[in-house]
Amino acid sequence: MADSITATEVYRHVKKDAASDPDADHMDLIVTAVNGMVTEWHGESWPAGVKLGAVMLAARLHRRRNSVNGVESFSDMGASYVSRYDTDLDRQLRINNWTPPRVG
Repeated sequence: MADSITATEVYRHVKKDAASDPDADHMDLIVTAVNGMVTEWHGESWPAGVKLGAVMLAARLHRRRNSVNGVESFSDMGASYVSRYDTDLDRQLRINNWTPPRVG
């Protein structure tokens, strides 16, 4: 792939060490999937800012691995949820409402 992200970049973004992550194999799976999705959306050469969006998406998916229903934790204040949508991420990836108009 011409443009792609690595697990190392995602770990740096979430301030974690790959060696201490018991789910490192899962991170590799996520990175491969995100690279495929972003390449499908933008082609082999990603526009500026899209790489950061790909790293953010991979970090979000890795964080959600233990919260498949969106619940991250419980406390005396109630449940804490992982947001399903993130407009900053959409903006970086240029998807959903942030997709540039195309002619043709």
